[in-house]
Amino acid sequence: MKESETNKQSKKSTNAFNRRDFIKMGAAVTAVGAASVAAAKSKAIEKIVEDNKNANINIKSVDDVFEFDENYKPFNQKDNIFMATITGRLPELQKKMMGFHGPGDIDPDTPGMGRLDYALKEGAYAGVEYMAPGTPASIPNTGVNSWKQKTKEDKHHPFDYQYLFEDQYKFENKNESTNAIKKAAKLYGADLVGIARRDPRFDYGKFIDPLHKKEFGWEEFPFEPKSVIVMAFEMDYEAYSTAPTYVSEGGTGDAYSRITKTTHQLAVFLRILGYKAVASCNDTGLNVPYAISAGLGEGSRMGLLITPKYGPRIRIGKVYTEFDFCNYDNPIEFGVTQFCEKCKKCADACPANAISRDEKRSFYPTHGNKNKFFNNAGVKKWYLDAEKCFGYWMQINAGCGACISACPYNKPDFWHHRLVDRLTAATPGPMHDVMREMDDIFGYGNTHDGEAVEKFWANKDE
Repeated sequence: MKESETNKQSKKSTNAFNRRDFIKMGAAVTAVGAASVAAAKSKAIEKIVEDNKNANINIKSVDDVFEFDENYKPFNQKDNIFMATITGRLPELQKKMMGFHGPGDIDPDTPGMGRLDYALKEGAYAGVEYMAPGTPASIPNTGVNSWKQKTKEDKHHPFDYQYLFEDQYKFENKNESTNAIKKAAKLYGADLVGIARRDPRFDYGKFIDPLHKKEFGWEEFPFEPKSVIVMAFEMDYEAYSTAPTYVSEGGTGDAYSRITKTTHQLAVFLRILGYKAVASCNDTGLNVPYAISAGLGEGSRMGLLITPKYGPRIRIGKVYTEFDFCNYDNPIEFGVTQFCEKCKKCADACPANAISRDEKRSFYPTHGNKNKFFNNAGVKKWYLDAEKCFGYWMQINAGCGACISACPYNKPDFWHHRLVDRLTAATPGPMHDVMREMDDIFGYGNTHDGEAVEKFWANKDE
């Protein structure tokens, strides 16, 4: 797999900028930043490191972050890039999709695309494709994500107690119920949990059965949802450092398998408490706006959620429920929008040139496919050209993820990153440039990196 020209340019930029330059820039911004990120060996600097290693990003809770045009309408599932391709609305992509994810493009000479790497990816997806096939492609009401609310009469075997109990468990107060839901979600495997009010603007306006090309609406959903419990699942850092490869997609597939397990378990938890619930992956509603509403992170230039702890290196699952005796989380801000306006590393790294380079967000897309149905226009954001993005997936026979790997927010939780993130939120402008350059200086954000594949498979005991 050839290295993209944009990535080569990024590396050239890195070579022109060294740690000494970074220290000088930091000094111009703040003495604390300069001393801390220099990472010198002196005891004085070591003390500053120790004093700041637990620094937190400056996170602010806000009431609302969404801006909609007056013409905005809920997105129909048939219009997303997966369904549009599957149903033939994008015929060229449909032809290419016929062999997507199959073993036909195994290439032992390309790092990360060999037989071993392919086996890793398929093993990672095995859980979701067995438990809820098609949900990563947004197919609803399948497998353990079935909309059916089981009763005693639906028991599969004598020890099957995973049905909707007739009486409802009563919590003493909302703090107790909120804690119980989040505690259960984390026990089952979620890394982050938030609770949002159900918002029809974020739900698919209509659904589609791609096998029978049948459209249907919310009248077939088994209850009126009141709350959406949103969970984020971290993807493996070293796997994603190899993007775009079968190895990085292994990180994606494993997250989807964990999502399916965890959301199903949480839905069962709620049903046994007597409350109707449906597990959901990429189906039923839009994950990113629900995650923003639930306070898990901010939207970004690449269209993905960026969380304070894991950056964009997460996948999202959710549970729709009628339960509403709980505390709802508020959206948060920690400077992502302002940072994305200047950074553009994801756009530089995108091999499909699908990510907007506009400085500001807009209500309507400005890319070449601006009139295509998949844009979900009318909300203020940066618009991804999904046809170009998904087309590249078809080209390499795997999900890409280069934008995630390149993002400065995607990095291990080292002290100097937390400190610079905090300074970035507190002193935007020059520090945004510092954060972008620092990502290259310390060796993060590369894509099409064969050495990262070797590192992933290396024996850590040696």
